[in-house]
Formats: sequence, C-alpha cells, structure tokens
Amino acid sequence: MRFEDVALTFRSADEHVPEWIEYIDKWIAHANAAETEADDRQRRDTEQSNERRDVQRREVSGANEKFKNL
Repeated sequence: MRFEDVALTFRSADEHVPEWIEYIDKWIAHANAAETEADDRQRRDTEQSNERRDVQRREVSGANEKFKNL
C-alpha cells in the first residue's frame, strides 16, 4: 500500500483482490461510522450547550421580571 496526496494505491496478486476489496470496504465502513459518531457527539454537545444557555437566559429573565419593580 502506498499513501499519496489524495489517493491510496494497492498492489496485489489477482487471487487476493476479492479479499482486499472486502477489507477496504470494512475499513471505509468503520471510518464512516467513526465520522458519523463524532458528528453526532458534536451535535449533541452543541444542543446541550444551547439548552444550558437557554435555561440560564430564562432564569435571568425570570429574576429580572421578579425584581424589575423594586
């Protein structure tokens, strides 16, 4: 296997090509799953952060309303 700027080059005897394709497919599937998990984790973290900010805003707004006429 050789890594290039934007490609991977595989050289194999003909009889090993089906096995290599199977391994490459598994590798791609694993990489895609890992990327999806990372994206999902980032999305959840962002949603949780936004929810915490919304809760803080509501609490501050409630406190402002409660004490605005003092």
